[in-house]
Amino acid sequence: MAHNKGASRYNFLDDQFLVSPGRVQEFTISLKRSKLFGNIKWKGTARTDGILKIDDALLYELRNSGGNLISIGIESGSQRVLQMVRKRTTNDMVKLAVSNLVKSGFMVKGFIMLGFPDETYEEMMETRNLVMQLGEIGMTRINVSVLRPYPGTEIYRRLLDTGYAPEDMFYYVDNGVSEAHARGFCHRLNDKVRTSRLSGGEVREVARQIIDDFNDRFGEK
Repeated sequence: MAHNKGASRYNFLDDQFLVSPGRVQEFTISLKRSKLFGNIKWKGTARTDGILKIDDALLYELRNSGGNLISIGIESGSQRVLQMVRKRTTNDMVKLAVSNLVKSGFMVKGFIMLGFPDETYEEMMETRNLVMQLGEIGMTRINVSVLRPYPGTEIYRRLLDTGYAPEDMFYYVDNGVSEAHARGFCHRLNDKVRTSRLSGGEVREVARQIIDDFNDRFGEK
């Protein structure tokens, strides 16, 4: 696309993009062969454990190739929640990954989620505390999502077992002519449906508070 269409900016959404040092080396070598190394700008998504496998020299190579932003899935600052969703990371691992990326010159964006099964307000505050610590390290962007139990998932089946009917779980919002509308109707969880210890409305309020607190202190000005 760079040669044929003149594209100069790329967004790699696959979180396996930087899964191993070997994959990273293949990427940088291919950019050099095609004379694109340092001549394009790209951002990508990565796993925490994948970033920790890449040494400093290779991270610098990635940055020099044209990379400027890496997004990582943090999900939660609660170890109980992380274990429940089978995410094999710890807060210390996330801090080290963010530190390594920042040191190499990358901007870092963190994805977190609220509303996990039986998640308490205190556990959501653990997530807030982790996010603020990552801001101190150098992370400048966050994305906070509220859990959506999609049909076929374990959480969706759990809600059915507790008495919720499928037609009562979700509602749709038409956002008009917008980017969201271009992707289809927004799929939202009804406030009355509780996946965590808080109501849907309460979870969204916590999400808003975390976003505001983070952006006030660390967001890009």
